[in-house]
Amino acid sequence: MKKFCLSLFFALSVLCANSSFAQTLINPASITSYPYVIYTPGSYKLTGNINVTSTTALGAIYIGANNVTLDLNGYSITGPMVCTASGCSGGSSTYGVQSVSNNSVVINGNISGFFYGVLLNGPGRVENINASSCSNCIDALQQGILRHNIVYNCGGWGIAVGNGVATENTVYSCSYGMYARGSSAITNSISNNTNYGLYAWNSVYENNVIMSNGTDISLGPDVVSLKSSVCTTLGPC
Repeated sequence: MKKFCLSLFFALSVLCANSSFAQTLINPASITSYPYVIYTPGSYKLTGNINVTSTTALGAIYIGANNVTLDLNGYSITGPMVCTASGCSGGSSTYGVQSVSNNSVVINGNISGFFYGVLLNGPGRVENINASSCSNCIDALQQGILRHNIVYNCGGWGIAVGNGVATENTVYSCSYGMYARGSSAITNSISNNTNYGLYAWNSVYENNVIMSNGTDISLGPDVVSLKSSVCTTLGPC
């Protein structure tokens, strides 16, 4: 329970961050090379789709400042990679959005065709993102808050969360569904993933629907189940 309370406290702190900055518009037509780099704290919003065709580009958007909110504004960031649960092909651009800083927020759009769809190397939040056709679609192992995302056709992990919370996400048709390390996995739908549905380590999970995966749940040490999740057997798990 202590782990859950700490995760919730972090979630609330990130939800309240980055709300006082003026907004900068990102016009993809004006970007001459990728990645587009953000080195100033603030709020940023896309005004169109981004298509990274180069197989050697590091990625689409790189966040190198603390306290950045990136609103995709319903638009798409697309790379050259094509993935299914069986693997990936078509070259490799490393990331759709990567942050190496603290309190990064990525929201409201679509990302596909990268090795990492969203990669947070520091504390942050990913919300309302449709991530597909990536090797690892959403990776937030350094205090991540992942909410209301739809993730599918991932050659590796659909969602990986560490020291945070994954809630109300849908993950399907990936090689591996969701990896939770030191986190709370709550009210997620995880289905039709080739290998594990949920792999949990030192975590709490509750109220999930985990169905028709190769193995619905694989548990490491120190995992607490509140026995309110439903698995393929249609019983608690």
